[in-house]
Amino acid sequence: MVKIYDDLAVVVSTTAVTTTASTTGVNIDGLAVGENTYAANINITSVTGTVDGSNYYSIQLEASDAIGGTYAAVGNPINTSVVGAYTIAFASEQLPSGADYFRFTCTKVGTTATGISYGSYLTLAS
Repeated sequence: MVKIYDDLAVVVSTTAVTTTASTTGVNIDGLAVGENTYAANINITSVTGTVDGSNYYSIQLEASDAIGGTYAAVGNPINTSVVGAYTIAFASEQLPSGADYFRFTCTKVGTTATGISYGSYLTLAS
């Protein structure tokens, strides 16, 4: 039996980050089953400080089989210094075996970017 995930799931309610930080993993069963394409939709609501090509934030979707487990990168990171909506697309086949927990790691690049606020949810890609 193939479990198809078709509901929205909030991974990150709006959170503010000033340095490199990972969110707490959120349990979402069933994404690694079947052949589906998903999207992590990220909404960046503010970026502060001096941001440019050398000073920005990198946001990476990660997955693991346990909340405190080892997380693996999923899809390509979003490297940005601009407020807006972004998408990380990925296929269920790209997920680590047993991946039921999802989180984001936001990495500060450079020294002059001082903060970012973002939220995200997962859904089937359209």
